[in-house]
Amino acid sequence: MNEMVLLLLVFLPFTLFSQNGVLPISEETGKITYQSVVQVDGTSKNDLYKRGKTWFINTFSSSENVIEYEDKEEGIIMGKGLFPVKANMVSAGHVRFTIKIEFKDGRYRYTLTDFWHTGEYDSSYDSNTVGDLKEEKPGGFMGGMGKRAWNKIKEQTNFHATQMLASLKEKMDAKAANDDW
Repeated sequence: MNEMVLLLLVFLPFTLFSQNGVLPISEETGKITYQSVVQVDGTSKNDLYKRGKTWFINTFSSSENVIEYEDKEEGIIMGKGLFPVKANMVSAGHVRFTIKIEFKDGRYRYTLTDFWHTGEYDSSYDSNTVGDLKEEKPGGFMGGMGKRAWNKIKEQTNFHATQMLASLKEKMDAKAANDDW
């Protein structure tokens, strides 16, 4: 009986994942999209913007290279990020994505979208591009990548996105530190 439970726990993530239930697909755009409006009562647009900018700086090793557009008055920060992924215990390149955070008094909206996998040597070789993670199978020269490896990359994408959004929420909910030292 314990062996059956162990097997179920080992293979259940692959089974659930293969049904495309992990990555959220926007009905509006047809793209993988994580989006939500989060209430932060009693916090000004300006304070939320500052927290969001600090989060970008702390989250990405080079926020100057990530942030492509920001406007404090408009209350928006947009950028492109990436994270490494592995398949079969070896590097399988990176997943690139677009992130946008919009700020209003008492709330902010985050959007993570445009998830795209690139192969290990993607600096100038289009043939290494593996493609849009919403696809069931990879493209590019790695089209022979097995479905299990492709699904593992999707699983890692969901993990990284949810971890990133948890850290964003934590930063945005944090009360301003007391500067009276």
